[in-house]
Amino acid sequence: MRRPWLQQLLIASVYSLSSFLSWKLSSGQHLFNLHTGVGVAALLLCGPRTLLTIILVSWQLPVLQGYPFWGVVQLSLLGVLQPLVVVSLLPRFVLDGELRVKDSLRLILAGPLVGAFFGASCGVLIQSVFFPVLAATLFSDWVSWWLVDALFILIVVPLSLGLLHQRATVWPSRLPEMVLIVGMASFGAILLSQFHGYQELLFLLFPLMIWSALRLGHVGNGLLGIVVGLLVILSHSDPVWSGNLLSNLLLLLSVVVTGVLLAASNQEEFVAAKSTRLAAQVFGNASEGILITDASAKIVAVNPAFSRITGFDSTDAIGRISRMFNQRGYGREVNKAMLSELQTYGHWQGEMEDRRKNGEMYPAWLSISAVRDDRGSMSNYVGVFSDYTHRKEAEQRLFYLANHDPLTGLYNRMALQEQLHSAVQRAKESEFAVLFIDLDRFKTINDTLGHEVGDALLVIVAQRLQNALSEGDVLARIGGDEFTILLENTDCLEQVGQVAERLRQALIQPSLINGQELFVSCSIGISVYPSDGRTPAALLKNADVAMYRAKETGKNNVQFFAANMNEMAFEHLMMENGLRHALERKQFCLHYQPKIDLGNGQLSGLESLIRWNHPSLGLVPPASFIPLAEENGLIVAIGEWVLFEACRQMRTWLDAGFSIPHVAVNLSPRQFQKANLVQQVKDALASSGLAAVYLELEITESMIMQDPQRAVQTLNELKAMGVMLAIDDFGTGYSSLSNLKHFPIDSLKIDRSFVDGLPEDTDNAAITEAIIAMARKLRLSVVGEGVETTQQMLFLRKSGCHSVQGYLYSRALAADDLEIYLARQGLVTAGSVL
Repeated sequence: MRRPWLQQLLIASVYSLSSFLSWKLSSGQHLFNLHTGVGVAALLLCGPRTLLTIILVSWQLPVLQGYPFWGVVQLSLLGVLQPLVVVSLLPRFVLDGELRVKDSLRLILAGPLVGAFFGASCGVLIQSVFFPVLAATLFSDWVSWWLVDALFILIVVPLSLGLLHQRATVWPSRLPEMVLIVGMASFGAILLSQFHGYQELLFLLFPLMIWSALRLGHVGNGLLGIVVGLLVILSHSDPVWSGNLLSNLLLLLSVVVTGVLLAASNQEEFVAAKSTRLAAQVFGNASEGILITDASAKIVAVNPAFSRITGFDSTDAIGRISRMFNQRGYGREVNKAMLSELQTYGHWQGEMEDRRKNGEMYPAWLSISAVRDDRGSMSNYVGVFSDYTHRKEAEQRLFYLANHDPLTGLYNRMALQEQLHSAVQRAKESEFAVLFIDLDRFKTINDTLGHEVGDALLVIVAQRLQNALSEGDVLARIGGDEFTILLENTDCLEQVGQVAERLRQALIQPSLINGQELFVSCSIGISVYPSDGRTPAALLKNADVAMYRAKETGKNNVQFFAANMNEMAFEHLMMENGLRHALERKQFCLHYQPKIDLGNGQLSGLESLIRWNHPSLGLVPPASFIPLAEENGLIVAIGEWVLFEACRQMRTWLDAGFSIPHVAVNLSPRQFQKANLVQQVKDALASSGLAAVYLELEITESMIMQDPQRAVQTLNELKAMGVMLAIDDFGTGYSSLSNLKHFPIDSLKIDRSFVDGLPEDTDNAAITEAIIAMARKLRLSVVGEGVETTQQMLFLRKSGCHSVQGYLYSRALAADDLEIYLARQGLVTAGSVL
């Protein structure tokens, strides 16, 4: 009941009603002590909080019986103590709702033999004190009091438990049967009271009580006992039958005791049968195979799942020795461990190989328990197993995924670490090599042609590397375009170098993907155990350092690790870490290199070039950190800063009166690919207040050819703003000359690799003259880069080049130094502020 106060109110009402009936039906004597059973049941079911309720209502019966104040107090106290005595001797069977046979026996002990004895003894003593005239019948009063208390404790307590826990099964379906039994008992009592006597009624009660106990349990017994008990008590008012009251009560008590024990026994059998049916259902419907053997491992029972998994039906299996105890090969060792644990702990579980009826082997996950009898001897073994095939396959798949690269199928970093640890343990002082391979230009291919092409190329690379290795060599892909090889079967460094060269040659062969021929090379770094490291981590780190050295020396080559490489690697690491904070710490600055008009010797523009003012390395040129910025993605933010800073500085110079035609800003490939580039340029111009004609953007041929259609659209939008456009390092890319006329550009910049060696290098001279002639035909301005000698300048001017830049005129200068240069060259004009 959810409301405790309502529960206590109900208890008080029932207790008061039973007290009133006890007084009314007993003619002032204690012959219908129904309230005693109610008190015990209430305290048992509802706990100690019921004591206060009993105290508050237990005074009613003594008052009705005419006891004085102290008699009322003493009997009220007895009304509380008697249930406490009974309940203290009872088990907590009400927790699970079962009144078992052993609980019934304890109830008989606690109720009639202790509780009723205590209540009757105290009650008659109190009665004799306050009603001395009844002293003559003290013994008979004690017997009747004891019998009635015992009777109603045995009737009410089981009835209350039954009503609480059996109402769902008794009330709906068996209520008519209950009414019939009680009706038969009442009708029989009326007939027998007219013609025979109540003792005959009590004999008739035995079959009715047996019927009730077997069919209706404690609820039927309780109701039947109350009705018959009421009739017996009422017989006391009949002078004909009153002399037989004690014998009738004693006979009724024996009937009730029989009914309680019979109902409890029947309930236990019902629960046991239900448990047996449930166990049989579980045994029959379990998805796991179950087999039961005797102590000698002979199978005595199997379930349907056993037959489904193994193919053996019950007739095949029962009577045979279980293979759990008769394994061969590797299974014999498992069998020994199983038997040992069964003897020690009584349980074992693990994987075991088994054979189906058709001869097929399969992995089984087995859990087996030893069952002992009451004497502690082994009586049975119970094995529960499942077909482990799918789970085993899943585990193997998970193990494969955990140790292999999903794209190439090679070992991954974790598996490589395990292989390296094993190699170190095996090697002792013998040598083995670790090769760290990184693909050159893979990032450009991946970004330009897409990840699908990049993935396909990685698969081809993995296959070529695998084909170039010998059996026993370990190849792993540890991330991106990085591969690592463990070479254990090596006799000398020369052999390692030959393997590395074979790998390099295998990769430089062209790869055909989606009809497009791609070329890729690799840089290989090599570390050797134990000279270059004695741990897997040290070997990998040093091979990585050697690989970076291979890239720095021109890529597509092989480098063995040397001790001084660590210093360069440390500097590289410092630069990479510092680069992440350089922008926010304002460590970048711009230098500007003048471009000179070869026609009049005047300034034709400036090119902005970024420098990094490193706190410990000093002024770092762009060639040292721009590749790093490209790798870690910082180039976009750096490029944006360069754009805004160049526009701001140009506006400052114009406001100061300097006559500068334009300032050029180099765009990185990533910056050019950004969808917001045009808006970024607009924002830079707007924030600085610079007109678009003073800004020139330099791009490379490869940037345009990555996505020509989109590139042309972006260039047209920039051109529409009034921004000047130039192609930087012209001649080194792979653009088609026929496409050049479709690009909305203003100028070409001849790469310094062609200017170098002019005019002596006839090939460079021919290429330079062709570029200049073509540009002039397309009405494009031409700028020569890297001009360091007068001969180079004269050749370019003679060939028709419009402007040049280089150390012949000036290196790239900081803003303050450039202002001095401009003033010295007479490039300051008045009234030029826009």
